[in-house]
Amino acid sequence: MKVFYILCLLSLNNVLIAQVTKEKYRFSKDINAAIEKDTLAWKYQLGATEYATSGYYHEALTTWDKNGGGFKKLSVEDSLFIKKCNPKNAKEYIIERSKAE
Repeated sequence: MKVFYILCLLSLNNVLIAQVTKEKYRFSKDINAAIEKDTLAWKYQLGATEYATSGYYHEALTTWDKNGGGFKKLSVEDSLFIKKCNPKNAKEYIIERSKAE
């Protein structure tokens, strides 16, 4: 019985070792085609991950942000508020404020 178990383990080991690994590198045109064909909401993040693992880092960064929704436009009130602000040295401001608190 022990011999049977040993033979089963050896044959299982050979099956696991003999499996061929799938090629992980994909060209940018293939990744782009997969993104365009995909219908998932997070398709840009999946594509960005594929770009990054294939070494296309700039494409990964730009693709990741495509589904972000963009930036909010400043209103007139926000612009006026920012113009009224006076810049201060942060280190000095924190030290002065910490003395009072």
